[in-house]
Amino acid sequence: MPAPTAAIMAATQRPVSTFALEEKATKAAWKDIRSYALIAGKDYNIPPKAQQWMAERADARTVTVKGASHAVSVSEPAAVTDLIRRATRDVR
Repeated sequence: MPAPTAAIMAATQRPVSTFALEEKATKAAWKDIRSYALIAGKDYNIPPKAQQWMAERADARTVTVKGASHAVSVSEPAAVTDLIRRATRDVR
């Protein structure tokens, strides 16, 4: 993504709350709802291998974008849009 956009994102992003990391899930939605996953190939926050493992566990329809960063919706918006459109077509 453009350096000015990355700089703004870095300056304005809030730290993740402890609550978000410790909250217990009551049910895994991916067991009942069709899942989709976009693997961000250059994600330095969630390793792509971990993303792939989670996608496989959820039996997700998966798209990999090799050059995508963790902020994939900003760095590769077309790929995200394409996956969302695919999901909406699949559930019709």
